[in-house]
Amino acid sequence: MNMLNLIGKILVSAIRNLFANQPDVLTPTSFTGMTEWNFGHHLANEIIQYIFWLNHDLDVTKHNYDNRRPDIIFHKRGINDLNFLVVEIKTKGSSGKDIKKIRDGWVCHPLEYRFGASIVVQSTDDFEVNVFQKNRSQTFSKSISVIPIPKMSDSDRILFIELVDKITLITKDEDYLQNPQKQAKVKALEREIDRIVNELYGLTEDEIAVVEENVGNV
Repeated sequence: MNMLNLIGKILVSAIRNLFANQPDVLTPTSFTGMTEWNFGHHLANEIIQYIFWLNHDLDVTKHNYDNRRPDIIFHKRGINDLNFLVVEIKTKGSSGKDIKKIRDGWVCHPLEYRFGASIVVQSTDDFEVNVFQKNRSQTFSKSISVIPIPKMSDSDRILFIELVDKITLITKDEDYLQNPQKQAKVKALEREIDRIVNELYGLTEDEIAVVEENVGNV
């Protein structure tokens, strides 16, 4: 299991957890309609239990980037170096346009999110998740095993916060974009976060090495 595979399993697990916790989440009533935004709100609250070290936002407008507006993003607000995951959701239809939109606007320069994901939900029993990077993709169905939500101690959570804060401080330096040493330090801290995440979810040392190689190539 590599990081792309892990992200796919996390997303499927989050969707299945949502349907288990709120089996009627897709059911409109005479008083309340179901929108993709509402579904995204509930789903984001499930995903954040797995991707807990980053901020997440819904339906935000990126004014500096042609007013792009994804359904869900996982990132660190205020910097681009921890741009992690962009999710587009459809409750009907197909994923083709969403995948192209993410590839053209989010995974590429200058935002360079590490992962994109298109989720198409036809019903609680029929959904598909497509996760991709620049040159790799994988499709996941609801049939895969659910990953348990990780159990974290307060000290473990503090460690993640400290690593993210260190990255943020370095990237805020005025000379960061012109300083290869500081950029290398940020990459090292990102790899450290990945290593801890991978160990948390049970990746082997060989799988962790593959993930670190992929981080250097994105």
